[in-house]
Amino acid sequence: MSLDFKSYIPSIALGLTLLMYPFAKIFSLGRYEPFYVVPGCIFIVSVLWNTFRGRSFRIPQAFYYLLAFVGLETCYNVGYTIFGEYNHVYNGSVYVFLASFMVAMYYYIREDSQRFSNLILWTTGICTLVYLCYFILDGFTIGHNSTLMYNINQFAFWGFLSYIVLDILPSSEHLLKWSRTLQLFLFLFVLFTLGRSATAGILLYILLKWTNTNRRIISLLAVSLASIIIISLFHEWLTENIELYKVYFNRFLRGREFRDFNSLIKFRGLSILFENPKYLLFGAGEGNGVRLGHDAWIHSSILNITFSYGIFGLGLFVVFIKKCWTQYLNVWKILIPVLVSSLFTSMTHNLHLWIILAILIYYRENIDKANHELHTASTYK
Repeated sequence: MSLDFKSYIPSIALGLTLLMYPFAKIFSLGRYEPFYVVPGCIFIVSVLWNTFRGRSFRIPQAFYYLLAFVGLETCYNVGYTIFGEYNHVYNGSVYVFLASFMVAMYYYIREDSQRFSNLILWTTGICTLVYLCYFILDGFTIGHNSTLMYNINQFAFWGFLSYIVLDILPSSEHLLKWSRTLQLFLFLFVLFTLGRSATAGILLYILLKWTNTNRRIISLLAVSLASIIIISLFHEWLTENIELYKVYFNRFLRGREFRDFNSLIKFRGLSILFENPKYLLFGAGEGNGVRLGHDAWIHSSILNITFSYGIFGLGLFVVFIKKCWTQYLNVWKILIPVLVSSLFTSMTHNLHLWIILAILIYYRENIDKANHELHTASTYK
């Protein structure tokens, strides 16, 4: 297999997609019509056309389960559109795009992993620089508002997931220092957005990476205990004298939606689950909130997939994730923070989540199998 990279069409299209994605609110016709889909589709077509016209390509096992999930969700959304009063096809097509993008991304990485790593670093660096300039021009404002992403939570997740992408890139050592510098800025950007789920996710990811020895675990516990004691003793003084502390305390610990359980359920879009429990088994299709008379979307990836596509759809998606597992990385240190974050918001539509999955499949299908073959060969010598 040999992709035609002389035209540079896949690389240019992918670069434009990655550059435009964090700023979807700017590059869009409306809230759900981002322009990054256009170069994304060009990337998908150019890579898959050059890949599948050859005869030596190999299809990873994970792709079969992904195809089954996408086929199921397509049938659900087409069916509800035909027999219902709401067009589910447009909202449901996002998984078709994301799945196709991930498949194309896998073959792109497999063809030239170094080019992929360089492209990720350059595009992430440019996006980081643009946001830094925006942050400075905005007067270093820290808050939950933005004119960039159509949803500031999605921008926070872009920072969180981009942090992980930079950590697992199949890159050489000379790129490591640039990667670490970008990660520092991404970490700060996530904190500046005040996105609770993304902040919890990135902190948990860093802690799981850092606490790889008993000494570090004990140190972490000691620092955490000391921090709790200091905050408890000096809370009033910190609130009155340090504005940054006051902002974070009000956002993370005293959010208005957490004062009442019923208002919390409604605010997080979970009331639709209690009022329509039958769909947890059979699925209600994408965009179900509008059809069922609910404005708030379900703030949980797992519950959103379950409610949209039923237990069977969730099962297919879980098996697909399991098939992305690789022995080359401590995958559980990646998936646990992502899972924890996704419990409180829906992030399965985030482009960089699918980039992470493509990288994991690349390691599983290439490095894991190569190591297994090498081990087998040495065993029989």
